[in-house]
Amino acid sequence: MVFYARRRKHPLSLYRQKDRSIKDCSSLRAKSRAEKEIYQLAKNFQQKAKLSSKDAIHVACSCFAKSKYFLSCDDRLIKQAQKLNLEMRIMNPVEYVREVEN
Repeated sequence: MVFYARRRKHPLSLYRQKDRSIKDCSSLRAKSRAEKEIYQLAKNFQQKAKLSSKDAIHVACSCFAKSKYFLSCDDRLIKQAQKLNLEMRIMNPVEYVREVEN
């Protein structure tokens, strides 16, 4: 599975637009097990790699889905997320195409 992060829409509404921090999961009314796990992963990634809340949730969703690849055109996100030493490969789409072609 390949997870391609886009900046326009957010997979979960777990962040506040003003301060760009992830909301406390206890404030969510209909919280599923998946949302709780993604929230915990995102908070962990945000602390370890200094990711923005949106980026942390995108990476957390990808980890939760057990993706093999995480694709993004954001060089800063790629650099920061690689510090997490995750099982999935984090790269830009051009690198992905080169790797798949070989």
